[in-house]
Amino acid sequence: MLQDSLIQDCRGGHIPQAHKNISMDWDEIKNWSDQVYMPYNAQPVGKGLLPNSSMHSVSVADMIVTRFKYGIPVYLDQWNQDKGHIILLTTIEGHGKHAIAPNNWQTTSVGESFIVDCSQTDDYAVHFDPQHLQLNLTIPHDVLARLVLANFGHEAPIHMWQFKTFFGGSDSSWLSLLNYLSKSISEIPLAQLKKKAGEHLQQMIGLHILNEWSIRANIDLNQKTWITPKFIERAEQYMRENLRYSPTIAEIADRKSVV
Repeated sequence: MLQDSLIQDCRGGHIPQAHKNISMDWDEIKNWSDQVYMPYNAQPVGKGLLPNSSMHSVSVADMIVTRFKYGIPVYLDQWNQDKGHIILLTTIEGHGKHAIAPNNWQTTSVGESFIVDCSQTDDYAVHFDPQHLQLNLTIPHDVLARLVLANFGHEAPIHMWQFKTFFGGSDSSWLSLLNYLSKSISEIPLAQLKKKAGEHLQQMIGLHILNEWSIRANIDLNQKTWITPKFIERAEQYMRENLRYSPTIAEIADRKSVV
């Protein structure tokens, strides 16, 4: 079961961690979360609350798989874009309430996952209840971008990366795949998880994520007709990022020509 994931290695012992597995210190928790996820802002929902956090992580190829809870209700926002990370949060106990848009929140129950590309959006936030326990994946954006190119022969549109969505559930194939990942972590030597065995798992996980993501974003990755030329995507992204400075047409034109 996912509740027992990331506890034991292939020999039945605890997976070694270079940090405390349990902490009530905000700074210790932040140092760990900055490394396995990315820097973000965490606030307790309530006065005088101290965390009672449980922290476990393991690398599978380029992914970082974590089993994590704060032990109190928390609100997380201001996720760092510069790290270039996609984060997928799966609820295995309690629930999470995720921001899809300013006035649109999605609650994930046990077995459901929420995915957001923090390198492509800056408005993601989540509220976890005090019973929450998460099995999370941190995936570099470039890993999934290369997977799209290798399997579909072209790049995914920026719209897909900016689309926040959820999927999974108690009877879903996605949850079965996460269970397979958890069992593989407990049965495959850690050194192999960083090499070919881990790459195999990462590819299976990545392709499933891309299929779920594209379906919910109403994008057919097998078709090229919807693809916006890259120079237009660069111009659009430049305008979004610099809206407050009111860039001129000349500045936008210079930007879109940059490779």
